[in-house]
Amino acid sequence: MSKDKDYIPNSLIFSSIRYLCVLTLEEVFYLCYSLKCLKINGDVDTGPLNEEELWRNFKSKKDALP
Repeated sequence: MSKDKDYIPNSLIFSSIRYLCVLTLEEVFYLCYSLKCLKINGDVDTGPLNEEELWRNFKSKKDALP
């Protein structure tokens, strides 16, 4: 199994986390859509969700989004 140059093992990702932030769907969408400072991955193979995919995903989780 070959690993590409951008592969980061989970142990490296999680070992660098010092704080756990719990955000609402609205907060996550604001950070992604308005500030563009956060990216949400849909799946390991697909990479970050675009704005339309993110919106559809969030609407399917919570009906009362504005």
